[in-house]
Amino acid sequence: MSLRRIPKDRYLSREALLLERERLWRRVWLLAGHASMLDAPGSFFTFETGVESLLLSRDAGGRARAFHNVCQHRGTRLCAEDRGHVESFRCPYHAWTYGLDGALLRAPGMRCAPEALPRGLSELRCEELGGFVWVCLDAEAESLDVFLGPLLPKLVAYEARGYRLTHDLTVEIACNWKTSADVSNEAYHLRSLHPELCAVVDDTRITVERLGLHGRITVPVGAPSPGTPYEGKVAGALRELLKQSGLDPARFEGDPGSVRPALLTAAKERAAAAGWTLPGLEEAQLLDKHQLYVFPNVQLNFTLHRLEIYRHRPHPEDPQVTYFDEQAYERSGGEGGRGVRPLPQRRRIRHGEAPLGPVMGADVDLLPELQRGMASSGFSELLLGEGERAIETMHQGLQHYLHGTERPT
Repeated sequence: MSLRRIPKDRYLSREALLLERERLWRRVWLLAGHASMLDAPGSFFTFETGVESLLLSRDAGGRARAFHNVCQHRGTRLCAEDRGHVESFRCPYHAWTYGLDGALLRAPGMRCAPEALPRGLSELRCEELGGFVWVCLDAEAESLDVFLGPLLPKLVAYEARGYRLTHDLTVEIACNWKTSADVSNEAYHLRSLHPELCAVVDDTRITVERLGLHGRITVPVGAPSPGTPYEGKVAGALRELLKQSGLDPARFEGDPGSVRPALLTAAKERAAAAGWTLPGLEEAQLLDKHQLYVFPNVQLNFTLHRLEIYRHRPHPEDPQVTYFDEQAYERSGGEGGRGVRPLPQRRRIRHGEAPLGPVMGADVDLLPELQRGMASSGFSELLLGEGERAIETMHQGLQHYLHGTERPT
């Protein structure tokens, strides 16, 4: 494979930000949230992307709806809360009130014919699919099924509606949204930035699959990387994984080749005990991590019992600031009947205000330095190799939407 060259201005310039606002974010389907965030009629959540604030709700008939989160009277932001349950939406400025279906219910003091008033909120295309709520700002865009293309069957196989939110964090980072997305779209940096993971992941067997605009990265779990200090050993994170799976690490000393089959057996037993029947998954998917990349800015990191969502949202005006959303979910079932826990509140921090963990922290700490480095006159373009094919796929998709080139297949 020859090197792929990417102009650095895509990560730096305001012109690129404005072009993406007009030709990208308004035309693609965006993953707004997990379906559990609209768990009953009257539930709602808000979602921001660039200059747009969107309001997602479930109406009295159970349908998921999406609206611009703005009152039709004078343009006030209608709903400031992240999520909740309501009977209607009331503007804080002049008390104009809207139903769960977006219809205007009351406009106090407006002495005019009813037909002179707007009918309701500005509604957007909204669909539920694969356990998630999706929204599109373009009434003429392709259907969600067509947009997802070959990614769709791999997504629905996980039956993601069965997960429940346990962690919700947004981090403001001094980098472009693509800089943030790139770090999770390749494993080339694993040995240098996360050497401890080489105890439990064989990085020579990580695979990258292109799925039209999207992609999948498969990370095999249960064997150390060759050529590292962990080769031929049961140590570090691998020992911890064995313990978490109810297995005695001492049983595998001197025999690391038997670890992965034992972990897979334990995963199958756990799935059976919890009543998780996922016929769309291959056996190895019960153990391995599979990252589904959803163009342009989302990674869904699936394991059998856990889902982590990484979403990289653009700043409204500054191309060198992004909002990184990190959400964690656990699959329900097999938890001893504890009942449904309330959803956690979203935390918002700036990078550096709180620790993010050893792996995510190392990734995020690197991003501002990477962004500053790209601005140097001594650097002109990004060079992408074989291990960075998912980043190349993203840029091919960007070229398609921004400049009308052929769509990736």
